[in-house]
Amino acid sequence: MTTISTIDRPRLTLWLCFAVAVLDGYDLQAMAIAGPALRAAMQLDPRQLGFAFSASLIGLALGAAYGGRLADRIGRKQVLIVSLLALGMMTVATALATDFRWLVTLRILAGLAMGGVMPNLIAIAASASRGERATTKVAAMICGMPAGGVVASMVGHALIARYGWQGLFVLGGVLTVVIIPALLRWLAEPGAEQLGLTAARTAAASWRESLFGERRALPTLLLWVLFIFTLAIFSTVAGWVPTLVVDKGLPAAVGYQSLLAINVGGIAGALILSSSCDRWGVRPVMLATYAAMAISLWLFSSAATIGAVVSLAGLVGFWMLGAQCALYGISPQIYPAANCSTGVGSAVAAGRIGSILGPVIAGYMMGQGTTANQLIFIMAPLAVLAGAVLLALAASTGNALRAGAH
Repeated sequence: MTTISTIDRPRLTLWLCFAVAVLDGYDLQAMAIAGPALRAAMQLDPRQLGFAFSASLIGLALGAAYGGRLADRIGRKQVLIVSLLALGMMTVATALATDFRWLVTLRILAGLAMGGVMPNLIAIAASASRGERATTKVAAMICGMPAGGVVASMVGHALIARYGWQGLFVLGGVLTVVIIPALLRWLAEPGAEQLGLTAARTAAASWRESLFGERRALPTLLLWVLFIFTLAIFSTVAGWVPTLVVDKGLPAAVGYQSLLAINVGGIAGALILSSSCDRWGVRPVMLATYAAMAISLWLFSSAATIGAVVSLAGLVGFWMLGAQCALYGISPQIYPAANCSTGVGSAVAAGRIGSILGPVIAGYMMGQGTTANQLIFIMAPLAVLAGAVLLALAASTGNALRAGAH
């Protein structure tokens, strides 16, 4: 009879990483779902609510930059587990917040902890893939994040109706802590020898050498720009979809249906696009992805009926979230195994800068008279520009992103 002790350890590691990604995605979506209730309970104005939404992303950007580097020095599993414990505690503590100041403080701290989780999930999953269809396996694991968003969307309103907005955060925090014993027992992590470096050499490698040494300066900078563009597009579109729906004269409920369609489409896109990258190579697949993203954004901005809006939202999510998840799978291929967390962490941090700046710039443009339709339309040329950056990245990495299998 098959038992947990006889299950393939790398496969179990990937499933555990997926479960953690689900919890991360739940936490990120929970704030948006709790927003209306929080606004009423704490009497927040739109500016305060917007800053509260961004607080965890600010923390995540800072945490990812340092969490990945710390993990390459002392161990990915250790940093992942400590970060998860902190995330669970800060998420539960969010339920105790009574005013705007404490709410923002606790969400920034939760974001810092989350920053220690994401790059290490990706690095551990990449190691567990053992070079076999690595892009597919890492992207499939990251699918846990939009899946967590779907779960939060499905249970969030019921939890708030019964337990208040606090119930949403208590559930997420408790589940995050509960998974830690399973990670301690079964999560695999390669040692320094398996990574091809001694522990001393790993610790001695500087942050600059990890990111920019051995002709990695240009690929690293291009990867950062690509993450910034891709996540700026996603955060802007996701943030303004409800407004877009209302501007079109459709019921507000269609906005929530569209967000759900974006997440569901994104899961399908991540699985299909990452598998295609492993089969045919990153450059042709991702170039086609960004071109299709631009076209779907243009169509979405001009859609007028409920069916068209929801269907095209799913199509936008397929290309937009699919590209984002595929990038998480591609990133570890640019860096040596021993410095993978540092490289991926810096890319995640750069992407979160895009997540923060995108909605801020969009808000300014809306204040200057830009409509939500126009805002979504403007994202199409940005997707084309991201495709050009991807082309430059592929050229700068030699064969690393051209091979059809990894």
